[in-house]
Amino acid sequence: MLDRLGLKITSHMTGLSVEMYPDTARSIVQRGHEAAAHDWDWSTESTMNDDDERAFIQKNVDIIQKVTGQRPVG
Repeated sequence: MLDRLGLKITSHMTGLSVEMYPDTARSIVQRGHEAAAHDWDWSTESTMNDDDERAFIQKNVDIIQKVTGQRPVG
């Protein structure tokens, strides 16, 4: 539907979902949509120390970039 209407979206992707469904994540970006990082999974970041939180975010950014070829911007 988005292709038919010529609409582009920002897709908020969790790293775990990208790892489980790489073809879907890749297809979203190949169709011109933007990939945004939405954590690795649904863990509670507020309980993490700064180093753990940075690593948690970086893990998600890395898998999105590896799978889709696009560095997430959000």
